[in-house]
Order: sequence, then C-alpha cells, then structure tokens
Amino acid sequence: MRNVARKNVELVVVLPVGPTCKLAYVVDTIESIRHYIRSAHVIIVLDDSGEALCAGLSTSFDNVDVIATRGNMGKEAGLYINLSRGFAYAHEHYAFRVLLRLDTDALVIGHHPEKDAIEWFAQHPELGMLGSYRVDCNGDPRDFSWPRRKLAQKLKINMALMLHPRAWKSWWFLNQVSRRSIKHGYEPGEHCLGGAYFLSSECVERLIQHQLLGREEFFWSELQEDQIFGLLMLAVGLKHGDFATGRLPLGLRWQGLPSSPATLLANEKKVTHSTRFFGDDNESAIRTFFKAQRHADEV
Repeated sequence: MRNVARKNVELVVVLPVGPTCKLAYVVDTIESIRHYIRSAHVIIVLDDSGEALCAGLSTSFDNVDVIATRGNMGKEAGLYINLSRGFAYAHEHYAFRVLLRLDTDALVIGHHPEKDAIEWFAQHPELGMLGSYRVDCNGDPRDFSWPRRKLAQKLKINMALMLHPRAWKSWWFLNQVSRRSIKHGYEPGEHCLGGAYFLSSECVERLIQHQLLGREEFFWSELQEDQIFGLLMLAVGLKHGDFATGRLPLGLRWQGLPSSPATLLANEKKVTHSTRFFGDDNESAIRTFFKAQRHADEV
C-alpha cells in the first residue's frame, strides 16, 4: 500500500558518501544537481563517513535529506546495503518518477537529464535501469567476465559450504535469485556501471515488493554493488538499457573521465563520472572547469 503522505517529486537523487570523501566535493556535486535539474527533486545523502561529515547539508540546502549509517558500511555488498536503505527511504517518503544514483565523484553537467530518463522509460517500459551498459560512451565494449566468474565460483557446492550454515543460507538465496534472473534472460555478470545510473519508480517498487533490498546474504557473494543490482534487475522481470552511447546523456568511466570536459559537453553529455582525473588534470581542475560552465550558464 502506498503511503498517502509521500511528497510528489519528479526525481530522487541518491548520493552515498564514504569516509574518504571531501565535503567540498560533495557540496560541488549537490550544486551541480541543483543547477541543471529544475524539476521538483530531492537529494538523499547517505552519510557513511562514520563522522557525520554531511550532518549540516540538510540545513544548508532546502531539498537535501541526510541519512547517517550505523558505522561504516564499506564497499561491495556494504554499498548495496547502504543504497538499499536510500532507495527504501525514497520510496517511503516520496512519490517520484525516476531515481538517479550518483557517486560523489560524479557531476551533472547538462540540463534536464531526468526528463530524458522519464521519456526513455515511458518509451521502453521493459527497462528498469538506464546507464553505461554493454558499450560505454566511447564505443568500447564493457567487460562482464569478473562478476560472471565470481558468480560461477560462488554457486558451486563444496564441502566448506556444507559445513557452514550461514554460507549455505547465502548460497541458497543467491542460487534462487540467479535462477529467477536467468529465467528472465539474465547474462551472468551483466550490469550498468555504478558511478551513475537511473532507476524507474517501477523498478524500485518491484525491488521492495520482492524483498530484494538490504539482503545481507550478498556479503557472501563478494560482488560489487552495481553487479548485485545488475542481477536483481532481471530477478524482478526488468532489463538494463543503454543511456550512454552516441548523444545519450551519460558520459561515464570507472576511473577518471571518459574524455575531456570539453568533449563531454560537445557530445551533449549531461551526467559524468569520474571527476578524479583526466590526462594531467586532477579532480580540482576538472571541477573548476565545470563550475565555470555553471557560472557562465547563469549569465
């Protein structure tokens, strides 16, 4: 049953913040969201810093909710658990059309990416996630071999598994989810890159209905967060969609920017990851470039 008290917004942005993040960069990412996204939206900051790094953001910005974790959750399945909490919170408190999951080293660099996502989901209702999928924004194929091998390894039955009841329970859960996903066409290991992706409201609804958020069994899997959600996407009967190739809005790479800041803008990219570096430019220089673009846009 839907919560009738939920606030109506077009977009929810979920932003996990870890212990190594710089507050100034978190603020810069939030400012990029607020500049380019003019639809009604809320930013949910998941403060996993362990030291209340983001505690003051909800008073500094009128559309930011801060949720502190109970101790550092870490990466891999810990990040999946943390994001699950954010997705569930979004569903409980807001009636939204799309959800944008962003790392803190991602930026919004163009106007209205949420409107593009809303339109794309409307045209392709079979999709639950939009991101950098089989081919990245530079036209290079993405490699799913590591999560495919990890899944195959974890789904084997061996004596060590038989002797540990907790591992057996986790194996059984992973086995059942994998079988359900494969039935819906899942290619083991497939996923969208975790730095930035869109989820439909229908996707979040199904993840909650199927009780697939916050499952601690995934700690045993050793899969990364984006690989876990890649598996779950097919488990709820939805698919991944490309939102990065050609002139599509996402310009993403796992480490560093996929191309120069100027090229990203020329290619009409609206969300980019990762700001950590490009060539000889460090994160400070990259953020300064995009901040200058925002200032120029205001004139």
